[in-house]
Amino acid sequence: MTKLPLTLFERYLLYEDREAYPCWILIRYRFQGVLQKAALQTAWERTVKRHPLLSAVVCRDWLGRLVWEQALGYEPRVEWREDSQVSGWPYMSPIDLMRAPGSHLLAIERGGFTDLFTQDHHALHDGAGCFAIVSDLLAFYVRELGADAIVSEIHPEQFRFRNRFGLTLKDGLRLFPMQVAGLAISLQLHFRKVAPLLPGPALPDQGHLPPILPALASRRLGSTEFECYRKAAKRLGSGLQDLLIRDVQAALGEWLSVHGKAGPMDWVRLTVPINLRRPADITLPAANLVGLVIIDRRRKSLANRERLLRRAREDMGFVRRFRLGYVFLVMLALCRLIPGGIRRYARRSGCRTTFLFTNLGQVMSNSSLYGRNGKVTVPGAILEDISLAAPVSPGTCAGLSVIVYANGLAADLSYDSRVLSEAQANDLVQAFVDQIRLTSN
Repeated sequence: MTKLPLTLFERYLLYEDREAYPCWILIRYRFQGVLQKAALQTAWERTVKRHPLLSAVVCRDWLGRLVWEQALGYEPRVEWREDSQVSGWPYMSPIDLMRAPGSHLLAIERGGFTDLFTQDHHALHDGAGCFAIVSDLLAFYVRELGADAIVSEIHPEQFRFRNRFGLTLKDGLRLFPMQVAGLAISLQLHFRKVAPLLPGPALPDQGHLPPILPALASRRLGSTEFECYRKAAKRLGSGLQDLLIRDVQAALGEWLSVHGKAGPMDWVRLTVPINLRRPADITLPAANLVGLVIIDRRRKSLANRERLLRRAREDMGFVRRFRLGYVFLVMLALCRLIPGGIRRYARRSGCRTTFLFTNLGQVMSNSSLYGRNGKVTVPGAILEDISLAAPVSPGTCAGLSVIVYANGLAADLSYDSRVLSEAQANDLVQAFVDQIRLTSN
């Protein structure tokens, strides 16, 4: 890979990363069974060769631009540990993309189970990219063990065009009026005061702080419960994403009425990543292909479930119809016109959003290892569960990630343990599950 300029979103995520708030995506893949060390090591080496950013560092070129370039002498390796504890997240070393590549793989054997942890700087790729990489890894792993597995076809030469999102000049001209309208709305919302879940402590931007371990509050819905929820969506004439957004907002309203400091007229903001992938992007190596949209509601309106669903349908329908997932990227393009603008935008003070909600949908389903039971199976091991810890940021002390795996729904609440207690975090994710069950009945 020659030197490749960072996209606007990659630069934004690079600046989002701070010692007190690392911008990492951490995922735990829990296998029942023991993985083979040598085979996994070789599989990881082959996977890194397929995806350009896994072995890249950030530097500046002669024009002063931030660019990716291959790290000299880098040899990817899998870190192995043994731990008798069945649960818990290990300490992850800090990532400095200016010094070393930002993707790490750790395997821990835990008495009949193997926990495989991936640690990726968000600037490398999004959540969908994480799962695409692990799908490749497991396919190579199976091949190393002498079994058949299909490795997805990718076209690395397309990677340098990842920031174009497949849009032609004609597409850009057609979308221009919609983006201008969306940008005008976003600029108005930019100056709106937003209530946090709870006020956080004033922490230094950098400095010597204790190591941060992932703090998660998780719930699982089995296949029967999740199927009831899907049927409820059809019965209500709603998409699953719209229904999930409604139930997240209703859960926030319930939680804030007990734990929060926001008043009835305060604005509660939900930020939702939007997948900008096209069908043709299936051959693109892992990258960030997402936009962000925000949804504001008065705290008092979060108690009206019927109205929340109606508004969620309207808002997300508007986003899909007018392709407003690109507006955030347009905002970054404007920030770039000001020297240091993207950095200042990424590190602006105050509460930028109350809560982050990410729906990654069904994961690993494109893998040839996906079995009839909805679980990925490799020789000697079955992938039983997946947990995801997303980054938090100043003023936004929690976010919910939802995935569908093994025909069930996994809900993982990542939170800042310096702001929320474990009990408060569990109350919030349980409120979400309770809203799902209320919808399903």
